This record gives sequence, structure tokens and C-alpha cells, in this order.
Amino acid sequence: PIAAAMLGETAIGLVDTKLVGGLGPAALGGVGLAATIMHVGYALSFGLMRGVKVRTAHAIGEGRPQDGFAYAWAGLLIGGALGVLVMLLCRDASPLLVKVGADPAIIPYARDFLAAVTLGAPATLALSALIQHRQATGDSRTPMIVAIAGNVFNALFAWALIYGHFGLPALGVRGGGYATATTEVLELAVMLA
Repeated sequence: PIAAAMLGETAIGLVDTKLVGGLGPAALGGVGLAATIMHVGYALSFGLMRGVKVRTAHAIGEGRPQDGFAYAWAGLLIGGALGVLVMLLCRDASPLLVKVGADPAIIPYARDFLAAVTLGAPATLALSALIQHRQATGDSRTPMIVAIAGNVFNALFAWALIYGHFGLPALGVRGGGYATATTEVLELAVMLA
């Protein structure tokens, strides 16, 4: 279940990349580059959230399970704050994209996808704390189920927003980003519940 949950988080990005392939090579390259930059921005927080798992497991092992909740809430706050920082830094990543030598043809796609997908950064990084907490308590199935359900929802919603299905507007790469951001917020809500 832990590996499936981790795969689920990775698969969301792969689904977005696959779905925008129909928009052409520049869109595909832009989303691929944006996803890489996004994951670099998330890596620090994901690493910090491992501390939630370690501290919660120690607290439970020492007979202080209530302290595990304190670590989860601390992780939520830290993850949310780091997510806000990532979101703000990615409002217009054009200068960064130019600096890393991105092909000018893919910059608008990368910029637009990154701006849209990181609207969900606070939820994504806070969700990481809850996943680590649940796994430390011995519940690895809930994060797995949430990740799988999130991927199914994201695939359908992204497809609809990218290409304009189900009466929704065709937003191109921004649609994929909005779908993923929405999925992460919904996953956080489910894990909080």
C-alpha cells in the first residue's frame, strides 16, 4: 500500500503529461519541464514530512499517541506554509524558465501549467504530512485508496478541462494544472476527514 500511494502521487504528473500530448510537442515539453520544476520545489517539503512519520511512530511506540496528532498538525502547518511559498514563487516562472535555457516555444506552456498546478501546492504539501502520519499509525491503506481515487478523478477532470468536455471550457495546459490542483485539495479534504 505504501508503494501504491507513492506511485499514485507520481502518476498524477504522468497523467497530466500524457493528456497534454494531444496539444502538440511544445505543450508536452512545457508540461514536462514544469512538472520537473514543481517536483524540485516540493522535494524539500516531502523530505521534511518524513519527520512527521518518524516522530509519530516514536510517540506511538512510547505510549504517547496523542503526541502523534501534534506532529501531524505541525506538519500540516509547515507543509501549508511551504506550499504557499511555492505557489507564490510560481505565479510567473518565465524568468526561471529562460534562465534554465528552456526553448522559447515551450516557455508559455510551462509557465501556464506551473502557475495553474501550484495553486494546489499548499494542499499537496499539507497532504504529505497527513499521509506520513497515517502510515506511521499503521494505516497505509487509506493513503493508497485516496491516491488511486485521486488519480481517477484527476484523469477525467484534466481530460475535460484540457479539451473542453462535459460542457467545460477547453483550457489547454492550464486545464491540466487546474485539475491537478483541485484533485490535491480534494485529497487533502478526504484525508482530513
